Amino acid sequence: MDDETLRDVFSSIGLADKYGNFPIIEFAHMSESLDSFKFSEETSITSQLKGLAKYYPKFATSINETTSILRGISLNQKNQNFKRCVVNRVYKRNDKSKRPILYVYVDFPEAGNKFYVADKAEEKFIEMPQEEFEEKFECYQKDMEKSKGYRPWQEFNRTEKIDNSKQTPEEVFFTTGSER
Repeated sequence: MDDETLRDVFSSIGLADKYGNFPIIEFAHMSESLDSFKFSEETSITSQLKGLAKYYPKFATSINETTSILRGISLNQKNQNFKRCVVNRVYKRNDKSKRPILYVYVDFPEAGNKFYVADKAEEKFIEMPQEEFEEKFECYQKDMEKSKGYRPWQEFNRTEKIDNSKQTPEEVFFTTGSER
């Protein structure tokens, strides 16, 4: 297929805008640009998450796709400063259907642990203290089994400090699971 036909196809299924442009490419450029400013550790992450919500409106509904975007673009910039990062899903404790909700956990060297929860209604990530996060949400049993009974954001078998400037994507604990 020629380029114009492919853009029409991608537009018809929602991967491209009505002009055949891919917002995710704009987001990738914006993400790199934000990283070049060398913001503080928290500002850097929150700016990346705000950019994702702006350029990728499906971020809160397509958890596996969003995890890939976060892993490949937002949270893998060279100036990101964190000891550990987890991207995964949880469910609200009072939700009998156990619908998945995306969260990002970041362990900052200075600011400590932060949780960011994808809010579909607000179309943004909401920062939440760990105590509130753990009160409202529960992990899927499969995720607990993968991490030997620990919640994915809890440290287990981790004694070395990660130098993010030399980090490979495999060293960041990004986890995905099936969407329900």
